Amino acid sequence: MPARPPIVLTIGGSDPTAGAGVQGDLKTIDRLGGYGVCAITSVTVQDTCGLTAREDVSAELLAAQLAALAGDLPIKAIKAGMLGTAANVEALARLLDAHPKLPFVLDPVLAATAGGPLLDPEGAEALVAELLPRATLIAPNLPEAAYLAGRPEAAGASAEALARALHGRGAGAVLITGGHRPGGEVVDLLFDGDTARRLPTPRLAVAAHGTGCCLTAAIATHLALGDDLPAAVERARDHLLARLAAALHLGHGQRLLP
Repeated sequence: MPARPPIVLTIGGSDPTAGAGVQGDLKTIDRLGGYGVCAITSVTVQDTCGLTAREDVSAELLAAQLAALAGDLPIKAIKAGMLGTAANVEALARLLDAHPKLPFVLDPVLAATAGGPLLDPEGAEALVAELLPRATLIAPNLPEAAYLAGRPEAAGASAEALARALHGRGAGAVLITGGHRPGGEVVDLLFDGDTARRLPTPRLAVAAHGTGCCLTAAIATHLALGDDLPAAVERARDHLLARLAAALHLGHGQRLLP
């Protein structure tokens, strides 16, 4: 009888291109040897050029999805991306309180790359208050880190300063991705509460949809497989880099990860 793969729950918006959102996450989880299950927070209208419309699900419907999955399946890790509303943030917090030992990776999706905000200020406040203290790891980009740290004017601040600020707001560990800064390298920064580690990689001349989703889903999957956090981050970054190098130009806009 084959070994059972670890079950990873991804919570986020539906992306019809399958480049990001729960569809992208499910592909990543499967590629790395997990079994992905999902709860939908929002139905979106988007293509490779951007997002044009969305309809968020009710918190009651999200909570029912989460209860059905958690009541039936032995989930080993949870990843959350786009949540849409403060009420959905609170529904997720209740699930995390019921399963406090599960690794929880938070990709704080505040806005679409092209298409406007995906979480309003009330939702962002709820995310900071309710999810940061429950997160094993939060993985914002630099502008997201500055906003969540309460310093939106400081997107140019050092990644370590922002990581320490987010840890001070309750996050267990912080991974700030460095793709928004210019240069020949992309330097991510991992801060575990004690040590800050710079993680450089060569910058690829490729713009692809869903890189943050891929990275955080991969981290959650490696945690479910039993890796410690530094190893999970390193392996997830390697996975993303390989897929980014092979990104497919299928539509009129951004490339999609294979």
